[in-house]
Amino acid sequence: MPTNSIPIELGGQRRSLRFDFNALCALEEESNISILEIGKTLEAGSFKISAIRTILWAGLLHDNPKLTLQEVGSMIEPASIPTIMEAVTEAITAAFPDDKGGDSKNEKGSKPKP
Repeated sequence: MPTNSIPIELGGQRRSLRFDFNALCALEEESNISILEIGKTLEAGSFKISAIRTILWAGLLHDNPKLTLQEVGSMIEPASIPTIMEAVTEAITAAFPDDKGGDSKNEKGSKPKP
């Protein structure tokens, strides 16, 4: 599993979340929201249920580019949403490492919003 992939259990299977460039583009295109706005919403923790499904879908596309939103929705148990959001946040953060392999920081020393 690449270092920027985060393991997650969904639909009775172990899968991996990865937000490569294609996933980020798919996420923006499907949600019509910029990745910066998605990052702000992640920090606030105030997502619509449909947005959680869309974000998860984008993060799973690297394994199956033909995966549909409905297929992802059938993998999600509502009780697992907090665990899913932890993994999503970790995977999006992993998509933006700094050049030394650690957490990404800007010139002022704070992390940019994904």
